[in-house]
Amino acid sequence: MRAPHVMFLGLIFMAGTLISLTFAGGWFTSSEVNVLNSISGFRAATILDTWQLQVPNIDFITVGIAAFSKMDFAFFGGVMGLLRWLFILTIGAATVWGIFTVAIYAISGLFRR
Repeated sequence: MRAPHVMFLGLIFMAGTLISLTFAGGWFTSSEVNVLNSISGFRAATILDTWQLQVPNIDFITVGIAAFSKMDFAFFGGVMGLLRWLFILTIGAATVWGIFTVAIYAISGLFRR
């Protein structure tokens, strides 16, 4: 999966979240902050409560990509739910295809002739 594809998914996620929160009249709660922390590429790891080191965020693969693909926004209720499924089918299929091609490329790099 190329970086522009992931950035596009992030743009859709952030725009949808901001529109949903605007319609609801709310702001970020702890659940939204946890999801936003999981979509960051790196996180801080503390060593012996003294040093801080940036390490890759594994939650990006397990939680972040799933949040990108679900499109669970408040304005996709009622009849607009059909539009949500259309987006999930097109963007979700492209995401799965991108993850699949990256996995094939990585696995083929492990098993050289």
